[in-house]
Order: sequence, then C-alpha cells, then structure tokens
Amino acid sequence: MAEAIAKIKDGYEEARLYWNQPRPGEYVSYREIVMLSVGWMALYIFKL
Repeated sequence: MAEAIAKIKDGYEEARLYWNQPRPGEYVSYREIVMLSVGWMALYIFKL
C-alpha cells in the first residue's frame, strides 16, 4: 500500500514539475498533452 501511495506522490510531483516546460529530451509539456486531450474529447463528444 505504501508503494502505491509513493508512486502516486511521485507522479504528482513530476507532473507539477514539468507542467509548463517539457522534461529534458522531450518536446511537449504535460500541460500541452492535457489540453490536446481535452480538445479531442470535446470534438468527439460535440461533433456535428
């Protein structure tokens, strides 16, 4: 149980750290990934 909590905490810290700037070696920040995902979901849900 403690390992699962540690994984969640580490994931949160990583997402917070790289929210506005990408991780070294990557080109897209987590914020951009989330925004694109939300946009695609909205297009899928509200398609005409």
